[in-house]
Amino acid sequence: MSEKETMKSGKEELLFSLDIGTRKVVGMVARKAGDKVQVIDMEMIEHKYRTMLDGQIHNIDEVAKVVVRIKETLEQRLNISLSQVGVAVAGRALKTAKAKVREEISVSEEITEEIVRNL
Repeated sequence: MSEKETMKSGKEELLFSLDIGTRKVVGMVARKAGDKVQVIDMEMIEHKYRTMLDGQIHNIDEVAKVVVRIKETLEQRLNISLSQVGVAVAGRALKTAKAKVREEISVSEEITEEIVRNL
């Protein structure tokens, strides 16, 4: 049985990981080989826009598009379906915080990306 057939048949446990960095996203598919990890394939795409600033995600939609492109590219090349992933996300001091913000706008005013970003 070939390597791709083994992966597709599910007889082998694959590891899919993403590293979402400030400048690029890297996706990697690997397998456990005893106490080591063997890389099977990887894909890297640089962000087109400033979607990440100072190690923080500022444009979730654009980052998500890059992640989908990487996943689909790896799935096509390896002829497999990837359904679980481990993710590392850039961030110097990732913290969860709650806040309330209020902005008065006219009913006729269009809600733009800039209004949302400023909030």
